[in-house]
Amino acid sequence: MGPLPKGLQLRGKSYYVQFKSSDGSFRLRSVGNDYAKALEAHARLRRVSATESGATFGEVCERYLKRQETFSKPKSVQCARYSCLTLLRHFRDRPVRELTPEDLSEFISVRRKRVCANSVNADLRILRAALHLTVDEEIIRELPFKVRMLRATPREIVLLSRSDVRKLLQSTADPRIRLLIALAASTGLRRQEILHLKWSDVDGDSITVRPKDGWESKTYQRRRVYVPSPVVSMLNEYRRVQRFNSDEDWLFTARSTRRRLSEVSKPLRRAFSAAGLYKRWTLLHGVRHSAASEMLLNGTDLRTLMEILGHKNLATTQRYVHTTEDAKRAAASRALV
Repeated sequence: MGPLPKGLQLRGKSYYVQFKSSDGSFRLRSVGNDYAKALEAHARLRRVSATESGATFGEVCERYLKRQETFSKPKSVQCARYSCLTLLRHFRDRPVRELTPEDLSEFISVRRKRVCANSVNADLRILRAALHLTVDEEIIRELPFKVRMLRATPREIVLLSRSDVRKLLQSTADPRIRLLIALAASTGLRRQEILHLKWSDVDGDSITVRPKDGWESKTYQRRRVYVPSPVVSMLNEYRRVQRFNSDEDWLFTARSTRRRLSEVSKPLRRAFSAAGLYKRWTLLHGVRHSAASEMLLNGTDLRTLMEILGHKNLATTQRYVHTTEDAKRAAASRALV
């Protein structure tokens, strides 16, 4: 006897079938100790549960989000919740098994009038994942349609030069934002990794990214990065003038409380605009890409760069590094002609 099919369990000498009843709840029924009869009962109960389920898309979204809250990071859950709200406006009370390809086409058409293809694709990924979960749990027997992504132009990442970074640092008088930009440009740390640093994480010229209560880095990795001496000096001077600067204090706090600074988009946009460098999707993530590209061009090997950026595999790191116009011009000068 091979492995038991999904939904059939052996407890002691008796077999049990787990199936979804018509009211949407999961049930467990004993089907005796004969394996052949247990397989027949399994096929009958699981097929009935699949064909009779009238689960609505709203119920499916709820189940999907609960699963996300268990297995995904808060940022991923937040994005999934936002896409689910969009999808629910179109499909909320529709039974999932009654959805059609025409419904999908109508959804795409309506959304495409308001947002770009990349944003539509974000919703489609959540829709596809929710539908696959519904099939895996045998709420429906098969997908109502195949979800395909739209052709979309990749978002342009604007690489910053050393002079651009100097302009950024001079474009704001807020010492917190200046240090935030300097750390991103010198270490390639993610925004949330920088905002979740405490002074205990800083040791001379090194910074350790480690878990905090209720927060972990994107890839759950603890790692150490090193800071160049000019930024070490900025850190020391910044700490000296801070009101809250004990080891257990956050590097970046609100102006008059110990609360961690959590939202920096507006001051960053102002700084980028003042420097004449603002472009959508740039900000600190663009600085991170720029830092990675600069490190690679200056001789850092991919394996070391992968560890600095906190990636799990080299393929992700390779997507983060971009060539520059100077590098392409230098390559042209070495051509055969």
